[in-house]
Amino acid sequence: SDFADAMFLLEQTLDDTRTLTFELSPPILYELGLVAALQWLAEQMTSQYGLKVAVDGDQAGDQIGEDLRSLLFRSTRELLINVVKHANATAARISVRKADGGVRITVADDGDGFDIAREAAAPDGKAGFGLFSMRTRLEQIGGKFEISSVPDTGTRVTLSAPLGTSSSLGGGNTDGDENSPGR
Repeated sequence: SDFADAMFLLEQTLDDTRTLTFELSPPILYELGLVAALQWLAEQMTSQYGLKVAVDGDQAGDQIGEDLRSLLFRSTRELLINVVKHANATAARISVRKADGGVRITVADDGDGFDIAREAAAPDGKAGFGLFSMRTRLEQIGGKFEISSVPDTGTRVTLSAPLGTSSSLGGGNTDGDENSPGR
């Protein structure tokens, strides 16, 4: 019946939403910290896509607020998905380090690489909306997004963010001006 079909689709949609929510913000991120969550993510990328991902991190990622931790995790996940989709890579490395009073995450792959200037000019280029959005969010909190790539030698993306910026990420800050940019 149509009702049974609708119920099945609704249940499927709920399952998919739960799965995606879990992948974007796994409990391990809050219970064990950023580095542990990135190690979990690395295992997921290997089992789902066959991309070998090594994680090399100190405890820098465990001293940051939940909002920033979540932003960095989701950004790293998006970078790895881009590697799978576009790079033709067999391996990637995630590095988490304390740097300049903040935290720095580097994602490097052994894929095809690309000409950054040409891709940035292309409307459907690899740089894409996801990277633009990531760069914007990081710059809003005083962080940086840097990308370097050489055709045939891979790509390296560095995300850096100052520690102690969780309150400036918005979303949950109720005492701010409702008309401020970004709302």
